[in-house]
Amino acid sequence: MYKSFIDQQQCRGFSFFLLGVVFTYRVINALILETQFDPDEYWQTLEPAYCIALSTGHNCELTWEWTRRREPGLSKNITGFNWLDDALYGPVRSYVPLMPTITLYKFLKVIHLDTTWMIARAPLLLNAIVVVAPTDLAVFYISRYIFKEGVVHTNKIIIPRAEHWALLASMTNWFNGYALIRTYSNSVETVILALGILLLCPELFGEVCPKKDFETRIGFRIAFLLGGIGVVIRFTALAAWIPIGMIVCFRRHSFTAKVYHFCNVCFYGATGVVIGCVVDRCFYGFWAMPFLGSFHFNVLQGNGALYGTHPWFWYIVAGLPAISGILTVPLICQVFLLLRRSDPRNTIDSKMKVLLAVIESYVSLHSVSAHKEFRFILPILPLVCVLSGNALHKFCASCPFSPKTCFLLVVTVLFVTNYPHLFVLCTVHQRAPIQVNKVLSNHIKNMVEFQDIDSKRFSIHYLMGCHSTPLYSHLHVTKKLGNSFITVPIDIWYLDCSPECRSDPLILCESEEFSNNPRRFIEKYYTIPQINYSVCTDENECLNQDMDNPQKERKNVPDFLVIFEQDVNNPNSEHIKDILYSMGLEESEKMKHVVKGISFVRLSSQNERHPGNDLIVRLGRLGLKLHFEHMVVFTNNLSIVRKSTLENMS
Repeated sequence: MYKSFIDQQQCRGFSFFLLGVVFTYRVINALILETQFDPDEYWQTLEPAYCIALSTGHNCELTWEWTRRREPGLSKNITGFNWLDDALYGPVRSYVPLMPTITLYKFLKVIHLDTTWMIARAPLLLNAIVVVAPTDLAVFYISRYIFKEGVVHTNKIIIPRAEHWALLASMTNWFNGYALIRTYSNSVETVILALGILLLCPELFGEVCPKKDFETRIGFRIAFLLGGIGVVIRFTALAAWIPIGMIVCFRRHSFTAKVYHFCNVCFYGATGVVIGCVVDRCFYGFWAMPFLGSFHFNVLQGNGALYGTHPWFWYIVAGLPAISGILTVPLICQVFLLLRRSDPRNTIDSKMKVLLAVIESYVSLHSVSAHKEFRFILPILPLVCVLSGNALHKFCASCPFSPKTCFLLVVTVLFVTNYPHLFVLCTVHQRAPIQVNKVLSNHIKNMVEFQDIDSKRFSIHYLMGCHSTPLYSHLHVTKKLGNSFITVPIDIWYLDCSPECRSDPLILCESEEFSNNPRRFIEKYYTIPQINYSVCTDENECLNQDMDNPQKERKNVPDFLVIFEQDVNNPNSEHIKDILYSMGLEESEKMKHVVKGISFVRLSSQNERHPGNDLIVRLGRLGLKLHFEHMVVFTNNLSIVRKSTLENMS
């Protein structure tokens, strides 16, 4: 079986078998994903794409990144050019990476397949096909081009080559399966960089012939065109494309050829930037340049630090090792060997140093920023897989055991050190933000279909940290009306945490105000019926709340209210359940969110049958009890009954 597998991989041409395996694997990866990693995967892709393709005007929510504009009279002139100042104070997100999702949504709407499941899940499947699988294949073919000499024969058996190990490293890497598969702009930047390096393999790694010093291939032009588009998506992509362009230019023999290629790099890169700006011009309605807006907000104003800070060395000691996982070991070995050897005649080493230079440049630039996240360095992970793949190949070639034993040993280590926690992260950890909207959309769908409620607007309030869940992209419910389909109107309120309140010490963000004292927040923003105890600690507190939020500005009780269990049980939330019940809200659903504690319990028939809201994993006579934080849904049954009654009366 082992030998037949190896023999099957010997074809140097395009392998449909390889293509099928990679695409099938990534589609399955997308299908099992039932959790949230970061709000940006929805709020910076699905929600704005929904607003463009499916919104009817009322069902659209955009974050500040899309609505940021220059304020006349308040925003100072930086450059003296109005159009440039508008760009600097303008949006920080580009519509370019949204184009596949917008196209998909419009297509689903035309063919009447815009179901709740398709709108929420189809973008993940699309991302698996057009982003993640091409990234895996790019890793394979980059490695094949670099290490094409590295075929090792042992006892007439050809062991897996470096490109096979690189592909396996990419496909089994936990962070690719957890983050790259998600609809981030970082994921689009990753595939652009991987495909760009693949297209530039002859210029970056091939022999440079003096006779072809002035030759520019079509792949060269497309690569830097993609690079320009990548810069439009995230200006930090310059950290990879500047060293790539410099290497391509300096590998030319004559000074004239270097200048010629420098001009070509700039021209095609600028063309990509112009294409991206034209796309944003069409959607924003003015010459927005989000990469300049992002640079102004994060670098010139330094507002990225509002969302958390880390020391400059965080990516080196924590970020890169974390996303690489077990690949950190072969990566360190490969880097150590490269630094120890300095023979310029070793062509493979010089090729690997090109990739290492891109990684160093990317990590260095991102280390300057105070705000750091794991996914920000996702684009260099394919290059880590290429370098690690060669290290694994060398290990198996020099392994004292048989090739088959070494192969099985390395594969087992890759599987054991990646898949257990990948499965938990994809199916258990932070599952509630996705599940809660499934529950809510099913409730609304059932009411519309079986209670004949079609002319009333539903309302949902999320009393939790801002952007804790996706919104309309996961609450898309349609109803057939005659020969057409209409979108069920849903009004949503979520708590604010925009930079305006984060950066001003005199303003308290709604999300922070709620977190500090959930009970007081509810008393302030909702009309509370008279109950048999005082909800204020003193008369002045009640008076201050009335002055802060007059009765006319208080919100109506929603049909559904979503809140974290920890906020319901907050020490400052005494009687909060009674207050919610007095408003007509009753607890209807409770969903597991994150594990907040682990304990060992002695198993009995009672706790096995009734573990409560926790999960018990059987370990012989003992059990491992996982204690979960929950997300709770309160339903306004009185409001729903009233809507149904009014609908029947009309």
